[in-house]
Amino acid sequence: MSSLSCRRHGSGGHKLDITSLGDEGLVDLPGHVALGGASPPLVLKQAAVFAFDGVVRDIAALTDQRCVGVMVTTTGFQKGARIVGESKDVLLLELRAPTEADTTGRIMQINVTAIARRPVARNVHVELLGDPPEGSMAGWMEVEYPDGTRRGLVELLVDGETAPLGQPPAAFHPVQRIFDGAELLLRDGERVGNLRKVTAEVGDSDAPFDFSVGGLDTIAWVLKNAVTGARVWFAHDGRHWSTDT
Repeated sequence: MSSLSCRRHGSGGHKLDITSLGDEGLVDLPGHVALGGASPPLVLKQAAVFAFDGVVRDIAALTDQRCVGVMVTTTGFQKGARIVGESKDVLLLELRAPTEADTTGRIMQINVTAIARRPVARNVHVELLGDPPEGSMAGWMEVEYPDGTRRGLVELLVDGETAPLGQPPAAFHPVQRIFDGAELLLRDGERVGNLRKVTAEVGDSDAPFDFSVGGLDTIAWVLKNAVTGARVWFAHDGRHWSTDT
């Protein structure tokens, strides 16, 4: 690898660092690629591109191979510089944070309002055969049928009583389930007693929540082809994607 540099003088003069990449396997292109990087206070004018093209030609002559120039700046290129770059073997790139001009007319963020719906059974009252159970009825309540199958008590109460998504939530309304006395009520897996009847108020509870996908603040850098307008976008999390404009 060899390194050359040139300096453009004048108001706000800057240094343009140029590196020639040869056969070290760093680029998948025939011949050499000359990388030029500059961060001047103003946009680069055509004189800077002409100077860079001269170095590219020198590298090609010295190596007797084709050399492609890649010029990268953080401030952009004047119209005349873009015309020169298009006519030469020089690729002009802008590497910078995205601006409003980059994002105008693009879908940059999608705002979503979602609704989490869950069925609710409240004011649950259990009637058992015989004496009522002692102590609290708190815990995981199940109904055990004579064949040994079990079903959650709340699941049994809300079954068929709620509205599907896309329709308004079901208002709270009274529900009762009648048993023949052969079914058992279980609390945390332990027998409580034989069921006679369960009543409750059942309805839907909707909980809306908002979230966003994308957004300008997720983009760290944009690499723009100053001639064609094609862009590569780099996100803060390491993802990247490209667009034709």
